Amino acid sequence: MTGQMTGQDQGRREPYSFFESESLIKEKIGACGAEMSRTIDACMEKARSEGREKFLSEVVTLRGKIERIQGEAAREGAGARYKIEHLSEADKNAIRETDEKLLSALGECAGLLDAFACSGMSMDSVDRYSALNAHLEELRRLFQERALLFKKLQVFG
Repeated sequence: MTGQMTGQDQGRREPYSFFESESLIKEKIGACGAEMSRTIDACMEKARSEGREKFLSEVVTLRGKIERIQGEAAREGAGARYKIEHLSEADKNAIRETDEKLLSALGECAGLLDAFACSGMSMDSVDRYSALNAHLEELRRLFQERALLFKKLQVFG
């Protein structure tokens, strides 16, 4: 029960560790969420001080999504034991592909936050809000997809 496949198993030179990937993804979700929270807190304060109630409610919605994603990441698989020996090659590939998509999406956090600096809270801010909202939905979908794949690995009892 190593949680690691050799390079031969996956057609690559370096070994792939599901558990190292799990740790890295949770760490990046935490970092991305913390950075988003800081940016959104600043936007909330600015919207409050400028009396932009509609924008404030949208920013609060984003904050809630971030907190849900962070909570799901913290709870998912906590204390679980995994066994990969009998996992099909298709499932191994699905986990690897989902990990790559998730890490790529997490890598885009900084750019989206820079674009969402809520400087003017104008119409283009609405577009930036929509992009950030869609990105959060995609992060959540990918994390949930990954969690379902990992449930196949769990050892119960």
